[in-house]
Amino acid sequence: MSNKYNKGEWSELYAFLYSLTNGVIYGADEDLNKDKNIKYNVVSAFQSDIEYMRNLEKEIVEFIINGESCFVTIEDLKNNTERLFYQIKDGRGSTFEIPDIESLIEKLGIRTLKAGNRLKGDLVLKIHDPMIASEPVLSFSVKSHIGSKPTLVNSSKGTNFLFKIASASGSEELSNEVVGEINGITGSGKIKKRISEIYDKGNTLELKEVSSAVFSRNLKMIDFKMPEILAALCLESYFVKGKRIPDVVDSYAANNSLEDKGLIEYKVKQFLIACALGMVPLTPWEGLEEANGGYLVVKDDADVLCYHIYNRNKLSQYLYTHTTFDTPSTSRYSVGKILNDQITGERNFRLNLQIRFS
Repeated sequence: MSNKYNKGEWSELYAFLYSLTNGVIYGADEDLNKDKNIKYNVVSAFQSDIEYMRNLEKEIVEFIINGESCFVTIEDLKNNTERLFYQIKDGRGSTFEIPDIESLIEKLGIRTLKAGNRLKGDLVLKIHDPMIASEPVLSFSVKSHIGSKPTLVNSSKGTNFLFKIASASGSEELSNEVVGEINGITGSGKIKKRISEIYDKGNTLELKEVSSAVFSRNLKMIDFKMPEILAALCLESYFVKGKRIPDVVDSYAANNSLEDKGLIEYKVKQFLIACALGMVPLTPWEGLEEANGGYLVVKDDADVLCYHIYNRNKLSQYLYTHTTFDTPSTSRYSVGKILNDQITGERNFRLNLQIRFS
């Protein structure tokens, strides 16, 4: 039976084969450029409970399946790794097959590329660490930049922010007629225009709740005010060209003189790192990083670079300067329009969070 996966999942296999083929992964600077002064020598890589060990003397990768010793040559891995990259790049659709790689997958005894069926993290490596003179087994989060820019935080119903529309002192509450007019605004930039109309009529938008209690708690693990900070930045992003996160933080700080830009920037970086290293909105998170080794990036030029957990500052700066607030589908998540709370009679407005690499 042929395997069918998305680009991200195929890229995890690519990173696995790349690690075994090359035997070294270089570090990256804050702009995802290779830093040749930082490199990590790969001793072995894991898939499920199987360890694949590099044997440089014989130029093979050795492993055991069901008690039987097996091997593939590094040259064979190299050829398949190169072929896999170009077929991932040419892949079409949300998921697709790569028939040319099926025989290698079978030979390696890989049952699935789904991360949920493996050890924690997307890729588990044993590396030679000269800093501590040991060979720790570490898990890494893998992000693919092959093709279109990937997301760091995927949109879902759980990433909705619900805002209460509050009338300023002396302002009239929005009538049904006005609500209809605002919700009727269409075309490019409709969400920004609707928000502007709400403001122009003497109202403010105040966070009422994060739609997912799990996501709300996860955010509070980073900082108790993180739900309010992230919701405010998501709202601010509609008034910032390009919606790059550093620009949105700058704009928010400039428009809210009581806020400390340095504090906001730091907290946002901690949120981005948490997302990169294993925190997802709808899974309860206790503040621990599943990817205890760091973050691997599969670049569009076939290279794989690493932000080791030691280089946390470089990773945080990379994530901060190379991500944007995206605009998810308004119809899919019923966002970007005024809603009526049937119980309280309040007017609410919903936005959805999605963060993508730029």
